[in-house]
Amino acid sequence: MPEIKQDSSRDLDRMRWSLRELYSSFEGEDFKNDLKRLDEKIQEIKLFTESEFKDYSNATEKLEKYLELVNSYQDLQGTLQAFASLRFAADAKDNEAKKYQEVIESLCSGVTTSKVSFLKWLKGIESLDKYIESSDLLKEYSFYLQESLEKSRYLLGEKEEEIIALMKLTGSGA
Repeated sequence: MPEIKQDSSRDLDRMRWSLRELYSSFEGEDFKNDLKRLDEKIQEIKLFTESEFKDYSNATEKLEKYLELVNSYQDLQGTLQAFASLRFAADAKDNEAKKYQEVIESLCSGVTTSKVSFLKWLKGIESLDKYIESSDLLKEYSFYLQESLEKSRYLLGEKEEEIIALMKLTGSGA
């Protein structure tokens, strides 16, 4: 009769997927640096929306720059969040992974005010299609821009939207 072998920790380690392609660890300089960069990108978006969404001069350039900033932020946020989420998915008792999921979500709630500013500003643009047609980049994001314009119709105030974002962190969406 074949012998049944119990799982050893060595066997379990071989069955786990490698996340080293994303980050070495939560303590690694690569992860820490990207977490810092994420906060810097959020601050950059905030500064941009505060300074540029006051008027509609150079609207095409402002739209392009905003999209570039948001894309850069989302790429970095997605990688950080994927690492924390996959670590937690591999081990639901991984408190460090859960902690960093919450840290990243908390940081990301900081872009809510900027998103609201963008949507309010976008709502005030006359003939968005004209701007989209004038730029290859904006053409690529036409659907996103049109959906954002539609979403802006149902926008609450900045404070209310920020409160909702913070509530989502505490599980209101559960």
